[in-house]
Amino acid sequence: MGIGTKLSILRSQTKYSQQDIAEKLGIDRNTYANWESEKTEPCASQISKLAEVYDVTVSELFEEEKIIENPINEQE
Repeated sequence: MGIGTKLSILRSQTKYSQQDIAEKLGIDRNTYANWESEKTEPCASQISKLAEVYDVTVSELFEEEKIIENPINEQE
């Protein structure tokens, strides 16, 4: 799973739009969309900003099991 897929999962869990995230990062929506579609990757300076926006650590952005867990979907 690439970083784009992880970003898409995180965004869907937060209910933000691509535009919302782009505005929080101070970038164009198309730039963010390209990250999610894995046409391009975020530069190193944006990684920590992404972690902050999604309230995760930088390492969690790169750990599959941390990102794909969604407590909302867990059955009790």
